[in-house]
Amino acid sequence: MQRTVLAEQKTQSLAASMARRQRIVENDEKKVMEKKNNTQTRTFKDVPKKDRVENMLTKALDKLDEDDDDVKVMNQKCLQARVLAIRNQQLEENKQLERDWVDEQKKLDLMMELERLKALQEMDSKAEHRKVVEHHGCSKIIDQIKEREVERLRHEEILEKERLQMRKNIEQQKEAELKQMI
Repeated sequence: MQRTVLAEQKTQSLAASMARRQRIVENDEKKVMEKKNNTQTRTFKDVPKKDRVENMLTKALDKLDEDDDDVKVMNQKCLQARVLAIRNQQLEENKQLERDWVDEQKKLDLMMELERLKALQEMDSKAEHRKVVEHHGCSKIIDQIKEREVERLRHEEILEKERLQMRKNIEQQKEAELKQMI
């Protein structure tokens, strides 16, 4: 029984605070509309006494509503909701920044890998070129050695022929001398 009474009181209190809250929202909307409708700024003297009194009453009611515990709780909950929404937005932004950073790192890694592969290909190409040059150099040296060997053999052949010719000449001279002596 006591619970139902407390629940009823709480429901009535909540309904009253919701009504006050609705009045506050309506007053705020009304103020915004008045500001939009007024193209000129009015001074205190320009505002009729009735409007000033109504404005003061509205402010007083707003202040009373703000002082109510239920309104304070609702305002606190609204503020917490805004804070949570901002925090969630910040967390999402941080996650997005993290994803962007990871993507950028992946791009950099890929670029570095491509540069590494390009450098390896260049090194392989240079090594292959060096092998071709070395092989060409070796074959030139071998050709030169063969040419020198052939030249040496020709030279020896020529020397051998000259020696044989000299021996023949010497023998012919000896025979001629022997014939003359005889």
